[in-house]
Amino acid sequence: MLDERYMTQREKIERLYKRLYISGEDLGMAAQFAAFILKKGWHFTPWERRGTIYLQQSAFTSSLIVFYARPFTRSDGLPDFPKKLLKYNDTENSLHDTIIKLRHKVYAHSDDSSYKVQPFSFNGFPTAILGAPFFKLSISEVETLQHMIGMTIAEIYRELQELILIVESAEPDGAPDRQYIRPPWPQCP
Repeated sequence: MLDERYMTQREKIERLYKRLYISGEDLGMAAQFAAFILKKGWHFTPWERRGTIYLQQSAFTSSLIVFYARPFTRSDGLPDFPKKLLKYNDTENSLHDTIIKLRHKVYAHSDDSSYKVQPFSFNGFPTAILGAPFFKLSISEVETLQHMIGMTIAEIYRELQELILIVESAEPDGAPDRQYIRPPWPQCP
């Protein structure tokens, strides 16, 4: 972990810039997963669809949750995501907290509190009755997440525009001219 006490102001700004740029990438991926989940109508419990539908839904839902949560999870070498960029209302804040909790307890880890296991044997073979969370989000949850992601990406982009001016104004004379390129992540509806 880098000690900010020994960093220049420019180094701190560059680290924040890096955090925000990577966060925009992660949220852009989350937006694509959300759009695909909505397009496919993947909001099922395991027994509601046959074949690999639930498997595919689980993969995309897991990816949506993990990529959405990445900016808000501690990263080695990068500063925390600035909370001032989250412009959520109470409902959105509640969903944000739920998604982060799901990431920590279900999607990135298998916490004890999320699972129930009743062991027994069947013809001498060990097995169990398993109570596990479903890998699904409702239509309204995914639509709300899409909106939240779009707002947050817009705030990130605004902050990057301010930070790049500071970084570029601090460059020594003779530094090569660089044109700021718009972030590659998709714009959300």
